[in-house]
Amino acid sequence: MSSTRKYQFILPAMAVALACACAVFGVVLTQSWREYNAFNERRVSADAHLQALQQQNAEQQTYLTELLNNPDMIERATRERLGYSREGELIFKFRE
Repeated sequence: MSSTRKYQFILPAMAVALACACAVFGVVLTQSWREYNAFNERRVSADAHLQALQQQNAEQQTYLTELLNNPDMIERATRERLGYSREGELIFKFRE
């Protein structure tokens, strides 16, 4: 009878311990899943930002190449950005 009585206490204790272990594992798994999703969202955002910067860099490289190889482009850039003009020209600036 005493061995049956031991099992009457051991089995419920083991069931409670197993339930606690499952609960802890569930909480840890949920936190890990949330962290994974947060890191994944940051990675996607960083990839999009990187792609935008690479696009901008490619555009600037094209512009630089055009500036270095095309004298007309140099003149146009100088006129637009610095406001230079040829001798005898008048520059009119209008408010937008």
